[in-house]
Amino acid sequence: MDIVTDPCLLPQDLVDAKLKDPEFVKEMKATLCPGLFETVYAQDAQRIMTECLKHCGGDKRILAGVLQSKFVADHSPFYWTLAGVKSVASSRLLPPLLSKFLGICKSLSPDVQEEILDVLYKMDNDALYQQLRTYLPAIYTPQTARSNFQYSAPSVAGSSDKEWSYGQYRDYAKITFNIPQLFDRLLIDQEVTLPSCLANESVWVMKASQVANPSGGLGWQLQITEVHRRKERKKQPAEQCPPWYHYSKEVTVEIRDVVGQGGLSRMSGSCVAANQSECKTVQIRVTDANLSSFHGNDYLGPGRSLSGVATIKERRVESQDSGCFIS
Repeated sequence: MDIVTDPCLLPQDLVDAKLKDPEFVKEMKATLCPGLFETVYAQDAQRIMTECLKHCGGDKRILAGVLQSKFVADHSPFYWTLAGVKSVASSRLLPPLLSKFLGICKSLSPDVQEEILDVLYKMDNDALYQQLRTYLPAIYTPQTARSNFQYSAPSVAGSSDKEWSYGQYRDYAKITFNIPQLFDRLLIDQEVTLPSCLANESVWVMKASQVANPSGGLGWQLQITEVHRRKERKKQPAEQCPPWYHYSKEVTVEIRDVVGQGGLSRMSGSCVAANQSECKTVQIRVTDANLSSFHGNDYLGPGRSLSGVATIKERRVESQDSGCFIS
């Protein structure tokens, strides 16, 4: 009996059996390579997928499994749709062949999700991450909080930049954000979480939430959390730090388009810990954070929106204590 039609075998068994066939592997590589290592358009991508499906006996389950297997130079075809063509690094559009792959795979394995994210880290391409993040639940799954009210969608974009510090260049993350109707959201839902974004080899999530003021009444704050970090980060300039130095993550938020001022309002926060893994979230208490006077704040834009840029810088600091600090 043809192995493809054997009902006693599970799909993964079928995939494994196919990949043990040298001729099948050669056929798949020959069909895929033009789409993985050259720029192809939608029509060519469809032709490639049609041929691949024929190699898999018309079984989409087998094709989905094969596409997530690392049989092309130690990586899956998913990886090479992003890494194989240099122009993809600066593109804001998904490669057509990758879109076809996503159309046939109902879900992606954790390994493939990590592969995709690793390429995005190398390219520092948040525009592609925004289109792919819903396919990467193993990286970050947002809370499914629902509201009975309709709001305009918040927007977020990540990027990386460099600064000259202590005689050397250092990379840092930037998050540009806009939260429409922030006042309404804080009053009704108590918080709003922005979509995750990619910047400086990490995935970040920004949240605004209602908090109790120490002096009484209700206030609000911003919070930025690093939810995923590239395992093999590019090397930063070496730091000559004694062992008692701690890891520091410092965030500065600049609120843009300040009404009536034509400038910006700056807020900041920091987290210090002995190890990087202990320093994931930075709390930022904002200027004039009392909700009772929130609607009159000068830094609110049209539609009671909050827009600005957050910069996240990491360094080593001399410290005898650790914890999260707000400035």
